[in-house]
Amino acid sequence: MTFAASETSIRSGQPVELYDFTRRAVHWRYTGADRDIAFDGATYSAGPWSTNGYTASGDTVQQTLTITAPLDAAVADQFRVLSPSDPVLLRVLRWHPGDADAGVWWIGQITHVSRLKDHLEIAGESIVSAQQALGLRLAWQKSCPFSIYDVSCTLDPTAFAFTATVAAMTGATVTAAAFADPANVPPGRLAGGFLSWDAGNGFTERRAIAAHSGDTITLLNSTYGLTPAMTVTAHPGCDQSAQVCNSVFNNLPNFGGVPGLPAVNPFNQTPFI
Repeated sequence: MTFAASETSIRSGQPVELYDFTRRAVHWRYTGADRDIAFDGATYSAGPWSTNGYTASGDTVQQTLTITAPLDAAVADQFRVLSPSDPVLLRVLRWHPGDADAGVWWIGQITHVSRLKDHLEIAGESIVSAQQALGLRLAWQKSCPFSIYDVSCTLDPTAFAFTATVAAMTGATVTAAAFADPANVPPGRLAGGFLSWDAGNGFTERRAIAAHSGDTITLLNSTYGLTPAMTVTAHPGCDQSAQVCNSVFNNLPNFGGVPGLPAVNPFNQTPFI
């Protein structure tokens, strides 16, 4: 039978939920059925998986999904210490045994994982909820409102990146000789950039750099995942000033700020940013 026929039948329907988690090209597949399910060329591992139900409405809070999962769910390892740099997507399918197709019940992104005494709670935000989120409006200001390397900045992060070998780590700080080499980056100019490295399985971890002094940088988060002697890639940052945009990155035509903006609005005497 088809999914539509089973779903609308009076007695033939036996719905099973299939959970397909994805990070880049890696999949984790599970089902709440009492046995492993083979569907569409993939195997969904059985376990105590269930949801709290889902209601589509105008309230974005109700467009979230909470999944109860076993403590040993491998997908939760991605959130064991920090959230991963890449989004972990989830597609929930509703399938009837014997059917050749399935219905897509929910699509979204995992926001966080909570570890309780005897199970995990995985929370997800639907694509509908994400699309309804309000974005920031571009305002007039002296400094550049763009994030370095974004679509408005247009800079290619690989054009300014350089590799470094981790010498030591303490808390959120990382030390490497290459960070202090002026041939790689001007002094202090890694602040506002990011550090990236190969995390295995085709994943790349990225951490924002909050401060840079000499051969030491301070990450916005912890150094979890880094080890001494590891090779990392550093990407310089920008302080959103016209001077740095021009002298360091030669990107003044794409500068988004207005350096000549007066300090006070001449119309109502309120200060500009």
